[in-house]
Amino acid sequence: MHVIVRRILPLVIIAIFIALSVLLLNNKKRPEQQKAQVRMPVLEVIRIEKQDVQLSVDSYGVVEPKYKAEVVSEVIGSVNYISPDFAVGKFVSKGDLLARLDDSDYHADLAQAEASLAQAQAKLKEEIARGKVAKKTLRDVSPNKKTALGLREPQRKQEEANVKFAKAGVDRAKRNLAKTEIRAPFDALVKMKNINMGSYLTQGKLIGELYGTETAEIRLPITPNSFSYLDLNRLDSRKLNIEAQYGDIQINHWAAKLVRNEGIIDKDNRMIYLIAEVDDPYNLKSPLDKPSIKSISSLSTSSPSLTLPVLQFGTFVTTTIQGKKVKDVIKLPRHVVRSEQVIVVDSQNKTQTRQVNVVRSDNENAYVIGGLEDGEFVSLIRSDSLIDGTEVKTVMSQSYTPEIAPLMAAEPKVVNAGESP
Repeated sequence: MHVIVRRILPLVIIAIFIALSVLLLNNKKRPEQQKAQVRMPVLEVIRIEKQDVQLSVDSYGVVEPKYKAEVVSEVIGSVNYISPDFAVGKFVSKGDLLARLDDSDYHADLAQAEASLAQAQAKLKEEIARGKVAKKTLRDVSPNKKTALGLREPQRKQEEANVKFAKAGVDRAKRNLAKTEIRAPFDALVKMKNINMGSYLTQGKLIGELYGTETAEIRLPITPNSFSYLDLNRLDSRKLNIEAQYGDIQINHWAAKLVRNEGIIDKDNRMIYLIAEVDDPYNLKSPLDKPSIKSISSLSTSSPSLTLPVLQFGTFVTTTIQGKKVKDVIKLPRHVVRSEQVIVVDSQNKTQTRQVNVVRSDNENAYVIGGLEDGEFVSLIRSDSLIDGTEVKTVMSQSYTPEIAPLMAAEPKVVNAGESP
């Protein structure tokens, strides 16, 4: 009996534990299930406002002379005189003597030509006299029997031709003699001198280079897109303010005017070039407190007599060209516009992708038209994970203002090194 109890007791104990476990599990309260919470993206937005804007285009260029001249020798000979003003950096006036060649041979050529002319004129007079004698001799002869040869008309015409030929020789000798004196073709700055005393010059030998000082010229590169926002009907003779900065503080200004556009797109940099001109860049003709043309090159820039700034050739300058007035323009941070698309948050706080047209951009902002309406909210945050219809929370930006300055400055464009720095 005791043996049976010992064998059955463990099974009874196990059965009791199983029954208690089942009872406890059945009476245990199940935890309440909670819905999973989805965190909404938070976007910083601005409320857009359309405005009317006067567009402008920024450009730059290097000051060059409108007229340049490579002075060459038109006759041969050795140099026996060079003007003190014919030196690099000096100013010369139109007609000033720059250099003179030895002219003794050309005086001799002129004397020979004049002697040949005198001989031809004497022969012509002689032939005219013979013609008169022939007419008297043949006055009783029938007109049908008179010939031009008998009246010595061909001989007279030949002598007349010889006189013309001799006169042409005299004129040529005079021109060659005059060419021994090399003179400035216009008011100019001497850019380069390539001769010395005693130099032997041949025809076509380059002796110097002159830069005309009457007018300076500036080529201003404009992108075709920017060019489309300029008023072409008022482009010519439009006044400009040319600016150049010297160091960190001094900024000088000059009055200029647009005179034309080159009318082609440059094949190297895809730019259209406008041409601006500045009159009297070195202030040589200004009547107020200006030094003479001979002495200006010796003055320092701090001279009190030089009251207006000199615009030197080679100066890098900038300018702003006023363009058309465009309506309903919206200012946005440049980084929020990608491929001319922006993210808009609608009245239900859901995102939408809108297509816009960028009319101008600078380093910080993009200016767009179309695709947006007044009062809509544009996200300042671009996220690749956002898809159209995503519900978001919005926070108004406190750091960005959508107000547009009176003039929009275009972003400077890079041009090839041959045209601008």
